[in-house]
Amino acid sequence: TEVCVCLGSKDATYQALKSLLKPGDQVVVSAPSYPAHISAVTLAGGSVVSWSYSDDPAQAAASLTTLLETSGAKVVLLNFPSNPAGVVVSLEWWQAIAEVCRRFNAAVINDFVYGEMCFSGQAAVSALWMRERGVLCVEVYSLSKAYNVPGWRVGALVGSEQIVQCVARFKSHSDYGLFLPLQYA
Repeated sequence: TEVCVCLGSKDATYQALKSLLKPGDQVVVSAPSYPAHISAVTLAGGSVVSWSYSDDPAQAAASLTTLLETSGAKVVLLNFPSNPAGVVVSLEWWQAIAEVCRRFNAAVINDFVYGEMCFSGQAAVSALWMRERGVLCVEVYSLSKAYNVPGWRVGALVGSEQIVQCVARFKSHSDYGLFLPLQYA
């Protein structure tokens, strides 16, 4: 109930946004951003509010608070570890962002496809623990980067059952899913 296999990370991101947005909704997107995130927001009917985040937890929380207050956005689309910047954020950073998102009832979608590729020797912190703080949160995952299989289009949406099940229901009507032997592999 908390995992939906998708046709790559772009599909997972778009489907999650589509399940959360109404036409014209604002989405806070971390900048610099992966260009596919901007496209996914637009295709899902939303508009982008660019967030020049700080890796300092207090500064990030303050600037996100301002953006959520002024935009009314109810979805925050992040990408940590980041593409293209390579930024890896700390647990303290996620804690500060979780408090802001909980206060504003903002859902979080984190693109975690580079989660296994950190140069510091420490594992990246997953955003999924924010669910314990009452934040509606999903992560997008892909086998393309860490397992070098980009043509397979194996991705997943993982996290909050409410979002994952909405995407799974929609996908059961919109596509046939990923070739089963690839899922098994």
